[in-house]
Amino acid sequence: MKISKSDLNKIIKNSKNNKVKVQRTYYDRLEEAIKTGFVFSKDEIEISSKSIVFKFNDVVFLSHNDILRIHFKRMYRYIKLWKDRVKELCKDRDFSEWEFNKNSPMKIEFLYNTKNNEFLDYDSTIGSFKFILDGFTENGIIVDDSMDYVPIILSKQRKNKNKNSIYVVITPLDLKDYENYFSEKFNNID
Repeated sequence: MKISKSDLNKIIKNSKNNKVKVQRTYYDRLEEAIKTGFVFSKDEIEISSKSIVFKFNDVVFLSHNDILRIHFKRMYRYIKLWKDRVKELCKDRDFSEWEFNKNSPMKIEFLYNTKNNEFLDYDSTIGSFKFILDGFTENGIIVDDSMDYVPIILSKQRKNKNKNSIYVVITPLDLKDYENYFSEKFNNID
């Protein structure tokens, strides 16, 4: 089969224009997160008697699917960095207004602002926030991250042209309000 010179030039031209996208692995994303995703200095916290709002800026966030695929020993640095990030943000802060809420059940809401093209699956977002929750527990913001103390965790994502960030809002929860989240049908299950 013969190819004309013009067809050959078109093939060569197209092959130069089609850049091959390099597929990154979850280990690549882990290393990126560790190297660039932990700039503590820009984080913010707002404490009141009604809520605590954390804002983590310049975040490189791993999906729960990535976390599940990475060997735990390799994840240790990432986990520790999240706990240290929460610790650094809480250091030398006055939590006296919040103190009386500590033993109450809490609702924790996460907002992940992402510049990425795709959102994480909803169930993946909840698992991805585990290390932040662990940081809250270790630093005494919440008593425990069990269902007794954190019966509701909500997450939301939105596109953002700037850097990735995570907002976390922690509020005490009235258990009557908690029961209203469930349908009548669900509440009547034996």
